[in-house]
Amino acid sequence: MLLAAPAGQAAEFGMPRSLFLDLSLQPDPRSLAAFELCVLNPEAEVDLEPGHALGNRFLAVLNVAEFRSHSFQAAMAAKRGLRTTPGLTKARSVVQPDDAGWLSWAVQATADAAAKRGFDGFVVGIGDQSASDAWRVAALELVQVLKKRYADKLVLLDAGLEIGAEARGLVDGILALGVHTQRGEDGAAAMNDAGAARRRVALLRRAHGAGIRLFGVDFAPRNDPAAARAAAARLQSMGVMPFITTPELSGVNLGPMQEMNRRVLVLHGWDAAHVGEPPPAAQDTLTARFLHAPLEWLGCQVEYLPMAADSALPDASGYRGVVLDAGLILSPQQQMKLAEWTRNLQRQERPLLLTGIPWTEPAVLQDMRGHLGLAGSARAAPRLVKTGVARVDSGAMSAGAKVTARAMGFLDLHAPGDAGIVLSTRGQDALGGEHRFDQVFHASWGSAWMEPTAAVSGAQVDLFQFVGRWLDRGEVMPAIDTTTRDGRRVFFSHISGEGFTQTSSMPGFALCAEVMKQRVLERYFLPFTVAVCEADLRGWRPGQTPVNSPRYEQAAREIFALPNVAAASYSFSKPAAWQADMQIAGPLNEHARSARLDMEREVAGSMGYIHRRLLPAGKSVSLMLWPEFAPPTPEALAFCAALGVQSLTPTRSGSREPSLSPGNAGQFAFGMRHGDDIEVFSTAEERPSWKAGTVEQFQHYAVTTQGRRTTPVAVGARFADAGSPATLIALEKLLDWCIARPLRAMPAALYAASVRDALDSRIIRMGARHWIVLNEGHARTVRLPAAAGVPDLARCRGVAGFNVQEDQLYIHTLGRPRCEIVLTDATGPATAVYLVESSAHIEFMELSTRRATFTVHDWRPVEVVLGGFEPRGLCAYNENGRPYSAHADERGFVRLDLPRQATVTVQSLPPATATASQ
Repeated sequence: MLLAAPAGQAAEFGMPRSLFLDLSLQPDPRSLAAFELCVLNPEAEVDLEPGHALGNRFLAVLNVAEFRSHSFQAAMAAKRGLRTTPGLTKARSVVQPDDAGWLSWAVQATADAAAKRGFDGFVVGIGDQSASDAWRVAALELVQVLKKRYADKLVLLDAGLEIGAEARGLVDGILALGVHTQRGEDGAAAMNDAGAARRRVALLRRAHGAGIRLFGVDFAPRNDPAAARAAAARLQSMGVMPFITTPELSGVNLGPMQEMNRRVLVLHGWDAAHVGEPPPAAQDTLTARFLHAPLEWLGCQVEYLPMAADSALPDASGYRGVVLDAGLILSPQQQMKLAEWTRNLQRQERPLLLTGIPWTEPAVLQDMRGHLGLAGSARAAPRLVKTGVARVDSGAMSAGAKVTARAMGFLDLHAPGDAGIVLSTRGQDALGGEHRFDQVFHASWGSAWMEPTAAVSGAQVDLFQFVGRWLDRGEVMPAIDTTTRDGRRVFFSHISGEGFTQTSSMPGFALCAEVMKQRVLERYFLPFTVAVCEADLRGWRPGQTPVNSPRYEQAAREIFALPNVAAASYSFSKPAAWQADMQIAGPLNEHARSARLDMEREVAGSMGYIHRRLLPAGKSVSLMLWPEFAPPTPEALAFCAALGVQSLTPTRSGSREPSLSPGNAGQFAFGMRHGDDIEVFSTAEERPSWKAGTVEQFQHYAVTTQGRRTTPVAVGARFADAGSPATLIALEKLLDWCIARPLRAMPAALYAASVRDALDSRIIRMGARHWIVLNEGHARTVRLPAAAGVPDLARCRGVAGFNVQEDQLYIHTLGRPRCEIVLTDATGPATAVYLVESSAHIEFMELSTRRATFTVHDWRPVEVVLGGFEPRGLCAYNENGRPYSAHADERGFVRLDLPRQATVTVQSLPPATATASQ
């Protein structure tokens, strides 16, 4: 006999706005945050709590006709002595619905197990078994038992049972897996048998007429958006809430909620055997130096594919666009494969970006010239004696760039006749022959940016504008922005261990570490991340002695005791390479004692030393700062990620020519993907010595790049900078400039986490000016063109506020796994209190129409600006228990000056006229 659980509240089942199904064992947690109703494998390895916190519901698919061998269900069936027959595979068995013990087995072996895991309901189905009267009777009986036993849970029927209108009043809905489509013999999506489709449609229409909620899953090819849209439309026309996926049922979202494609593929490099030397790393390519940052700024995820002999060209339909790097060198066979792949690229309507001409074989080059509509020989022009600018779109040029024509790299190349020319140059050879080189243009198949002298003199074209037009599809795509947090430009800093133990030339013969502590770390109330090298502090580096180790370690302890200093490792011995299959160690002296010289010793071992010997209680190592001139390998990044610690790569000295202005110099990338791991760059310009004018250059660069906020304000220093008065004063001037600016300061580890989160974020388009952003909550700013509108705060979810700077809209999120953004036209004052900007970390406990409650904490007094108040109106606020009042300005903004730590409640007061009339 089944004992009913204590009666609870009956489940209130409002129709969800979205459906998701994933029957794999490891569903993507971000998908579970995106969709309001998720149907899952009851044995999936999943944490349901984050989704529950967002109001989502999770249903477990119960197969009440079959079970796997050696499973819990198999043990329960054996215990009850159920009759079974062989299933479709040897590993599965089938139970009989007329067995006396079947009902109790179905409840206790399937439903109870799912309920204990926290599922909000069940989908009752019979797996691969054919529907029969016996199964239909048994299923309806089971449904009634489940509704009594779990009154607070939802129960759906699988349409495979062929129960329709007769389930009215018994179930909360019907789920159909495969209405018009099915899994084909080759595993791909295929149209369903016409007769079967008609029967399934008729069943669903009758159920819909009876008022039963309907949910349907159909299939489409992974990279065929048109087929997915058609499949969703067919279901919606029947009153069925659709989810379109692949036949594997592994949670691939193909519609109707549209996942925005942010991936851009870069083909670069060459095969070492073909060229005779190894190719440059991805971060050293022209694309990485000049185009990566503009692509990131647009919200793209840039992926690099080195073209070795065995490199297979991927399915381009999975990318938003493809870049052929200027350094791409291919064998004749590779050129032919790329030519065919490029032709297919155009059929798939994926834009191509040429930064060079990779086809050199005459037949292949001629073929591609014809396909792309290019005229001229597409080869280097004869020696030119005269060059000039033939045509230029001045509005597309970089600010301050003096447009010139040079003979170096001049190609005899003409754009297609209908192309939009951005920059064209002409040249004359010694024999008087005329040549033309259309360097930059936009065509129907994509774009070309071929400035041969860019690596030397910088880009003349505004690459942010250029890349935006290349990828323009007439739709607005939100970008996850890591330059901004809570409405202000991000500031972070790091101090590497270089020079920690050196003696400063400042009076007193103090260590550079001691001078840095006194003159910088104690003086400036900014977050500093300090990285130290274990071998340095132990006196194990060449030229050192362990006798001085106590002094070094005490200096480190005093630095890490400061509240505004975060601890980072600079490795054990500063190795020159990070290959996992070789001995990893930097130079050590005869006093060094270490049984291991490997990655674990360098990374985990050094962090353990810092934690045990140097840190006060309550602090931990937050970051791995990779040593200068030793960039991490994918193995090193993976090792650090496995430890759960953020890592940061300092920008290499001299990586930017100081003669290039920010308008045309290459921009630093925020992060670069290496397989499943991401390398984050600090964007701070570190140099061996502070040169005259560096501060002025930094000021100019930090403000803007042609009106765009393209980087955070990042200061990268070394302890060696405290070695002389000149370098120390230069650093102090730089920090004086930073502390006087309205910046949002954060530790370097938090910045690194935000970049990784931004590159891993997913954006789903719900409709016009309506998106869902999915991430881990470290990246908390979404940027859109200001012309797109302003947030509709009444419809947004997970949004703290927004502000507009230049022509960009910055939306501040609450750091939740799911943020829903809905824009509307800016027609009047905001209808709710919202965050405009904050100089410190802010957490909201309440954010409503007329009231906000939040906490702030920082190393300095905090500035918070809130919007949504009556223009020039009055508000009351409570700060740490003390009452105050403040007036809004003409925009309805209220500025609050708060202490370093505060809990604040702000209440908007009604206008005086309204108060008098009450």
